[in-house]
Amino acid sequence: MYPIDELPFALLHFSAGTLFNRKLRHLVGKRGFTLTEHGLCRCNRAGPTRDARGAYVNSKTVVGRSAICATERAIFEELGLPWRAKDDRDTWYTREELGAANA
Repeated sequence: MYPIDELPFALLHFSAGTLFNRKLRHLVGKRGFTLTEHGLCRCNRAGPTRDARGAYVNSKTVVGRSAICATERAIFEELGLPWRAKDDRDTWYTREELGAANA
């Protein structure tokens, strides 16, 4: 069970393929945010995310509260990305799609 304000984030997380989720979270991280099934927050990163052995190191500190997004579409809008319906989340964006979103 998720609180109603976290539901769009949970739906996005659980309706996307693994590749799409990983790439989306990587892109979000490069933009200074963190995205989970609970929300989208601005964050500061204190260092690398992997140690010398390649193990994950949580080096981020969340700053503030989650963005308020009432729908999955609102999350994409908040990120400046073209909307992807649930049935179209098995593949990542093309360079052209990402270029248009960053223009």
